[in-house]
Amino acid sequence: MSERRVWRRGLAVAALLAAASPAMADPRYRLALDLDPAAGRIGVDVRMAGLACTDGRVRLWLNRGLTIARAEVDRRAVTPPPPVDAGKFWLSSAAAIDLPCPRRDARLVYMGPGTLHPDGRNQVSPRLVELSLYGGWYPLQRIDQRTLWRLTTRLPRDWRLATPGRVTRSGTALAITARRASDIVLLAAPGLAETPASPATARVLIDADAAPAERATAATLGREAA
Repeated sequence: MSERRVWRRGLAVAALLAAASPAMADPRYRLALDLDPAAGRIGVDVRMAGLACTDGRVRLWLNRGLTIARAEVDRRAVTPPPPVDAGKFWLSSAAAIDLPCPRRDARLVYMGPGTLHPDGRNQVSPRLVELSLYGGWYPLQRIDQRTLWRLTTRLPRDWRLATPGRVTRSGTALAITARRASDIVLLAAPGLAETPASPATARVLIDADAAPAERATAATLGREAA
């Protein structure tokens, strides 16, 4: 048999397997984020669809400092079992949550302190809002999870922000939408300014009162990131 015929047969088999195997859809999150920077508190109402299930359950990981007020699966309230020793997770401050496998979606409502990581990363404070997967502030299934997400929240008018999503503003209200992002990130603070040397493919924000040397360092990091 010629190489061309083998190649074509291989393509046909690959196409048949692809048609027979359902594509894994990215999970979809809708997050209503209640930020209270002055009090250093955070509240989240998140609806999730397209979650991967194993043996009739879905396992999520959430920062253990957050308190779950309500859990729903397909619009019905459920009571997650107490956190268990579910093995090691890459984020040491996360605890496992097991929910029945949803046919449509699942929902978690939770709240907690603004300081989510011992070294100061991921915080909600009067000077800084920094939220990313490293704080475990939203439910995670795995570290390389790619998610379609929409986040709504409010921030003081004079705060500037950075996020991987597309931002829509209306007064203090924000709606942020992202497609296939590997992290749900929000960075915001008062008194941020964009460095004049920001490269075309990146925005570099720094404290407006930063010294010239600090601004130069920020610009260098921005170029390296770009």
